[in-house]
Amino acid sequence: EKRLRADRARFAELLRTTKISNPNPLYEDDELDSGEQSRRAATQPLASITARAGALSAKRKVGSNGANAKKRQKKANAKKAQAEEDDEDDDEDRPLQEGDIASRYDFDRLTSCETGAALGPMLSAQLVPWVPPFVADYLIILVDPRAQSSDLRRSVQYISSNTSPDVRRQVIAITADDVSVTQSWIDRTAPQTGVDADGDGNLLRMFSDRDWEWMRRYSAVDDGRWSMSMVVIDSDAVIRRVIRDVDPSHACQLLAEVTESIK
Repeated sequence: EKRLRADRARFAELLRTTKISNPNPLYEDDELDSGEQSRRAATQPLASITARAGALSAKRKVGSNGANAKKRQKKANAKKAQAEEDDEDDDEDRPLQEGDIASRYDFDRLTSCETGAALGPMLSAQLVPWVPPFVADYLIILVDPRAQSSDLRRSVQYISSNTSPDVRRQVIAITADDVSVTQSWIDRTAPQTGVDADGDGNLLRMFSDRDWEWMRRYSAVDDGRWSMSMVVIDSDAVIRRVIRDVDPSHACQLLAEVTESIK
C-alpha cells in the first residue's frame, strides 16, 4: 500500500511537470492502477514531443518552400533579363534594312580617305543629317565591298562630274580599300574632275571601311553580295532606300530619282 501511494505521488508529479491533463475524464488518477498510470505517464510526454516536432517540421517546410519559391522567382527573373539583353545584342548586330533607324555611331569608325583618320563623334556629326549641326537634308552612300571596285570608282567620277555642289555634299562613297590605295586613285582622278565655282574639288568624299563593319551593319555585304549598293538615309535617320546591284552607267539617273523622292 505504501509503495502504491508512492507511485501515485511520483506519477502525479510527473504529469504536473509535463503539463498533461488526464486524457480520460471518466477515470480519476486515484482510481487507476499503477500499471495503467505507468503506461500513460510514458506515452503522453512522447505524444506531446512528437506533436511539437511535427509542428516545427511543418513550419520549417513552409519556410523552406517559401525560400525556394523566392529563389526560383529570382532565377526566372535573371533568365528573363538575360534573354532580353541577348535580344538587344542580337538587334544591335542585325543588319539594318529599309525602314530601320540609322545611327551616327556607325559612322564614327569610318576612315577619311582625305586625312587618313577615323571620323570620330565630331566629324561624323557633321556628316550625317539627323544630328546637330544638321548640315544636310539627306545622306546618300555609294558602297562596294570589292577591292579597287571599278564600279564604285566610275560612279564616283560620273556623279562628281554631273551633279551640282548642293547634291555632291550630301553624297559619299565607302570603299573596302586601304586609305593609301584610295588616295593614290584620288590623286590621279581629281585633276580630271576640276574644281567648282567655289574652288572646291568636285570629287565625292570617300571613306574606308576595311573591316566591312559599316557594310555589314547596312546590309551591303549580306547574303554573300558582291556588288555596289546605294543607301539613302533621310534627316530623321530613317533608311529610305537600299538599292542593290547599282549600274555605274545609271548612277546619275538613279541619284536624281532618289533625291526627288526625298523632297
